Amino acid sequence: MANVKEVKFEASEKELEIVLDTEITQELKDEWLLSELTRNVQAFRKKLGLKIKEKVDLYLPENKLFKKSKENIEGITGSKIVFGGIEGNKSEFKFEDKKYEFGIKILIMS
Repeated sequence: MANVKEVKFEASEKELEIVLDTEITQELKDEWLLSELTRNVQAFRKKLGLKIKEKVDLYLPENKLFKKSKENIEGITGSKIVFGGIEGNKSEFKFEDKKYEFGIKILIMS
């Protein structure tokens, strides 16, 4: 896996040098985890047959990163987040050898 935020090009008369910073920082890991969470929630919504306008409660475990990113996750997933116990239709995904569970409860059916 390579997650590159910035690419630098340095040119001289005869050579072109491309410099890639491939260091995986904690910030990149956090972005990756949030991306995996929202992707998995969206895939699970699709599996449940939910439409975009159908709102859900999204049950997530207590997690500092998830709490800090609550509004962003809610906007992307069309949900209202409830932290604590996992309820509703349950799913899970793995990220860096750790399992994350979440639950979806449908609020409005159209």
